[in-house]
Amino acid sequence: MKSTHLYIQGNKQYNFLLDLLKEESDLPYYSPLTKIQRIKKIVSGSDENFLVWKCNNKLELYLSKPNQEEEINEKEKEKEKEHKPVREFTIPNNEQIKDIYSTYQTYLICTQSGKIYSLCNRNEYQEVPIKGFENGDFQLRPVTFFEDNNLTVDSMNTGSFVVYYICNGDKLYANGWNFEGRFGNGKNNYEQMPILIRNKVRRIFGGHYASSLFFTTSDNALLACGDNDYGKLGIGRRGKVSLPAKVLTTGFETSNILDIKTCSSHSVLITKEGETFSCGDKNPSGLGEETHTFTKIASLKNKKAIQLATGANTSLILTDENELYGWGFLHYNVPNSDTKLWFQPNKIELPEYFTTIDLGKTLRIACGAYSTFLYLGFQNCLIDDFKKLFESKKYCDSKLNFNKLGFEIPIFKILIQSRTKLKSEKIEKTFIQNDFTKKEIYLFLKWIYFEEITSPNILKKIFNSLNLIYPPENTFQNDLKTLSKDEDSKDFKILVKSIVQKEEKYLSITVHKFILLARSGLFREMFNNLNEKEKNINQINDYSGKSFESLQILINYFYTNSILLTADNDPQLIYEELEDAFEYYQLNDNSNFNHELNKVKFKYKLNLN
Repeated sequence: MKSTHLYIQGNKQYNFLLDLLKEESDLPYYSPLTKIQRIKKIVSGSDENFLVWKCNNKLELYLSKPNQEEEINEKEKEKEKEHKPVREFTIPNNEQIKDIYSTYQTYLICTQSGKIYSLCNRNEYQEVPIKGFENGDFQLRPVTFFEDNNLTVDSMNTGSFVVYYICNGDKLYANGWNFEGRFGNGKNNYEQMPILIRNKVRRIFGGHYASSLFFTTSDNALLACGDNDYGKLGIGRRGKVSLPAKVLTTGFETSNILDIKTCSSHSVLITKEGETFSCGDKNPSGLGEETHTFTKIASLKNKKAIQLATGANTSLILTDENELYGWGFLHYNVPNSDTKLWFQPNKIELPEYFTTIDLGKTLRIACGAYSTFLYLGFQNCLIDDFKKLFESKKYCDSKLNFNKLGFEIPIFKILIQSRTKLKSEKIEKTFIQNDFTKKEIYLFLKWIYFEEITSPNILKKIFNSLNLIYPPENTFQNDLKTLSKDEDSKDFKILVKSIVQKEEKYLSITVHKFILLARSGLFREMFNNLNEKEKNINQINDYSGKSFESLQILINYFYTNSILLTADNDPQLIYEELEDAFEYYQLNDNSNFNHELNKVKFKYKLNLN
């Protein structure tokens, strides 16, 4: 992964840019701050601050700095660039962050086990059920309401001064400012503690400046409630909707919705196929014509939208080709825009840095109420590779047998044993004794393969039955590193022709077969093409032409995601031999392999002319 750059822009009072390689004074609404690397997500409520979730399960809170119109000396300029987080936070008790959210005044953190933590610095507008905040002091505090009431939060969303939660599978709770009917219960009040709104809710959508709510139900209906003054709920009319009304879904299937977000006067919907729909008023920030039902945006017809972000009056779409489009009040909100109001999506030229690197699928967009963010999101390609291995359900070397229940599940025996420190026979016996269903077992295997926790209550029940500690620590990468040193469990050899003391010999590199299958498209293709007699093959001759040392380093990368050289290695030779390894071994497009190789180049100051 290349070093992460983050561009942020706000209104005239709060304009800033993070991690700029060089100062670009020709961008009048930017000012440089400092580097933030390995970003998983950024959220911002008001334009005064933003929260960064980093890949090491850390949170960093930043406060924006007002622009200085008057000239300042060079020393002060340098000091201005040293913009560091005002606070750093770690979730206690080894809890792993599942997602982060922002309302206008509050940040909320949901953990993998379904617990909620809050960051807020104001008493008067807090949207969380906690008392006792000191003004001006951000503190990380647990929201204990859900634990106290035996509720597990599965997913969340936020609006302006309101928070929505789906608990225990399908129960919709909400708390905050229930104005304009945004709770959908016909009331107009403030609820400090979460209250149950309705059951059988599948998904919730919103926008942190929105005064309305979209949600889907278990019978696949799309409903909306709240502020509808501009017809932005897509129900075919204007006017407040205090009880949920059915959204007209002509042109798309409810099950096919990727995301819905709402601005002050219009809403935007994108489908899984990348189609973009909008509804609302043509003024002040609609699409030039008034529509009270979701209508496909004609100018984006041939563009596949993969991300959507909205602010108070701004909508942004990112396509699968990393093209950025925006509309609404954009003069103070979007890089390189020179128009105060766009009624139609306009293509926004990316800042220079983003046009000079291979973005892959890592570019991310986000909005605060009056700010926009462009950054390179961190992707753990190791997790991504094993997720694909799990989904393929191929190549497995063993099975969990549940003959009495009428099914069996293919597994990688060594992977399960390394992750749980239990033999697969013990796991199999426990599952049978506790009558776990096939669905529940697959939820457990998702944690084994790529640490996903989609149903905390089920996973907790399985962990307790196996006498494992819950919630689990984030140990996947460390488990693979440990496994890389376990020579006894390795089940595959790669033979490399080498010259040893002037004699031609074959040296062997041992590895776990599932590592090769997970990390390399070349090996997946090779194993997929084996016939029935060859399927138990346990060694091959390497024909890449690379040295024994280079292949050792590559295999170690497969386990660790890092290219590590020893004192005995020739950095120049290793670099040159691995330069084409990305394409030859068909590594993941999101792999950080080339970034790791570049670190070797810079560390050893290699001569590559």
